[in-house]
Amino acid sequence: MGKAAEEGDVELFESLMSFRISILAKLLDRRLATQIGDQFGLGVAEYKVFGQIVLHPGATVRAIAASTFVDKAQVSRAVAQLEKQGLVSRTTTDQDRRAPLLYATTTGERLFEEIRPLRQEQERALKAELTPAQYQAMTSAIEVLITSLSEVNAKSAEPTAAERRRVIREARTDR
Repeated sequence: MGKAAEEGDVELFESLMSFRISILAKLLDRRLATQIGDQFGLGVAEYKVFGQIVLHPGATVRAIAASTFVDKAQVSRAVAQLEKQGLVSRTTTDQDRRAPLLYATTTGERLFEEIRPLRQEQERALKAELTPAQYQAMTSAIEVLITSLSEVNAKSAEPTAAERRRVIREARTDR
């Protein structure tokens, strides 16, 4: 291993915007996991996919993966778990049997309606931590970054996460 990191290097790394945003995302996911997992038995990935299905009836795995920037395999695993729990169902069409359309079941819709007020309250609590100007600036900045990064990813035809990991592992073993 290399020499120990200089104190300034650590401060620089930990002050990077992307690092701090990833920490915030992890903290939000932990809060969500506690709330949704403990009360409703859903994992974070399952809940996020479930929300997409409820809000966009007839969505496909590909569409959910594209809109949430999550790997299709992860979305498929979440869908399988949601189906086992009776919260979603899939319907195939004659046009493309490989891309089933996903719908919330009646049980799923009822569960989502139970979860909705809790999630709305969580959003209100987060928003209350910020002044109106901070909230507006943050939401605007996040939207700009999402749009910018989405456009970069679309133009680059970026490989999947699994493909990137495979290339890195191969490069490591070639050394």
